[in-house]
This record gives sequence, structure tokens and C-alpha cells, in this order.
Amino acid sequence: MFTRVFFTLHMAWRHRTALKQYAQDSHRHIDQITNLNCSKLKSQGISALALDFDGVLSSHGEIILSKKLFDWLKDCVHTLGAGRVFILSNKPTELRSRYFEEHFPGIIFVMASKKKPYPDGLLYALAYAKVNAHALLMVDDRLLTGILAAILVGANGCLVTKPLVDFRKRPIIESVFWLLRKGERWLF
Repeated sequence: MFTRVFFTLHMAWRHRTALKQYAQDSHRHIDQITNLNCSKLKSQGISALALDFDGVLSSHGEIILSKKLFDWLKDCVHTLGAGRVFILSNKPTELRSRYFEEHFPGIIFVMASKKKPYPDGLLYALAYAKVNAHALLMVDDRLLTGILAAILVGANGCLVTKPLVDFRKRPIIESVFWLLRKGERWLF
């Protein structure tokens, strides 16, 4: 874990200008993932989509998607095609993997050996989808995980500004991640 923290801090310092742009440029933000229009993304040259799970598709620790997110995700797979939508989570549980295998066979659930911001998962997605980095959009609720990984590989990023949370169900973990998000924004 110490190695990943050091790597994150080192890369954040190196790419602080790009991270600051993500933090401040509202064109790189979206309130919630369902506000992304996959048809519009495709017309803009995005042909592959990498999505964080916790905070983006569900609150922390959940496995099943809401009906609205389920339908949105089905539409994205239909629009972009099978093998072009990836789930890239730092908590890739076996239950989540099975859920996606059962309900979304066209989605690739990436179980990278190194967690974000290491770019391994995004590099895998790029190779699997056979697209260049500019054709991939990484959607994450954290600057120093998925957005930094996107910067490292030259991909596009989109920051979710109102992540899905459930403070009643998981008050401690949601509070920790709330503080992390606030701290990242404050830094940049």
C-alpha cells in the first residue's frame, strides 16, 4: 500500500496541472453517470468506456445496480458494442464479477494486478478494445485514482461530482471517501 501511495503522490505532483484542470473545468465533470449520453460520446470519437464502480455505479460495498443505472449501462453496451465497456474498480469482488457476467456479458470486468492510479487496468482495456487512448473515456469519482490513471495513459477522463453514497448503510467508509474527495479537490 505504501508503494501505491508514494506512486500516487509522485504522479499527482508531476501531473498537477492536468489534475487542476479536471478539478476546475466543469466540461470535465458530470453530476451522475446517467447524465452521460453514450450515443453523443460515440459521435465525439469515444469508442470505449471505463467505469469505476464505487461512487459511480453504486454506493460503496454494493453489488447490484439500480434500475436506472442498469438500463443506462445496457444502453451503453448496445451503443458502444460488446467488449467496449469496462468496469475498473479498486475493489473487484468475485460477487460483482459474477453479477456482471450474468447481467452484462458484453462488459469486461477488469481485475488488474495493480490498483488505480496505476495504469495497468486502463492499458488492458485499451489493448482489449484495440483503441487508442484518445478513444477511451475513464469515469471516476476520484481525481487521484481513475482520473490520474487516465492522464497517465493519455485517455480522456470524466469526474463524477455527486457520487452515489449511502451514509446510513456504511457511515464510516462513506465518510472516509467523502473526506478523500474533498481533500483532492482542495489540493487542486
